[in-house]
Amino acid sequence: VVWQQRIGLSMKVQVSDEIDGQWVSLPDPARDTTRDATMPSVALRSDNQPVVAYVEMNQGYHNLYLRRWNGTAWVNQGNSLNQRKGYQVSYPFVALDKTGTTPTNYPTVAWTEWNGTDSDARVIRRTATGWQRLGSLDLYPGDSAWFGLGSSALQLGKNGQPVVAWVNRSSQSGSDVIGLYVK
Repeated sequence: VVWQQRIGLSMKVQVSDEIDGQWVSLPDPARDTTRDATMPSVALRSDNQPVVAYVEMNQGYHNLYLRRWNGTAWVNQGNSLNQRKGYQVSYPFVALDKTGTTPTNYPTVAWTEWNGTDSDARVIRRTATGWQRLGSLDLYPGDSAWFGLGSSALQLGKNGQPVVAWVNRSSQSGSDVIGLYVK
């Protein structure tokens, strides 16, 4: 189980795991525990070890990280996954490839980015040779009135291909309009 919690003046990611029928708190998964960490998403590997995606704040920048619990410590799964500086990162979602007779547990991560005028959903997948960008989706479907992003969700189909859903908000005629999209 993963969640964000205010501790003092900071936001932290909290992770608990059920081990031998008892809930145990795992150490803070953040790379830099002095920074705020928010919007966590968790997936379980085939060996039941958690993989957590979360957003870490760094002097106004949002950095998306992925870390894997190896049973004793959190292990980095690369550098910051988002590469567009100046964009706010929101709603990361992680899913693991457990298809086939030998699951790879390779993660696929989806998230939304926004810089005040431009919004996109990004999707990347880990492969044997590194991270592969699967693409991005323009979250303004031909309407300049679209302004906000709601949550996103990611699932992998039976063939391991990602399916992404997200919510957009629009202010048209003085009222909010919600749009749900799936690709």
